[in-house]
Amino acid sequence: MDEQVSYNLAEFDIWKRFFFM
Repeated sequence: MDEQVSYNLAEFDIWKRFFFM
């Protein structure tokens, strides 16, 4: 569970950076 949550947060951070670029 924790690993998947960390993966989801990391992916969300990547999307934020992509959109805020």
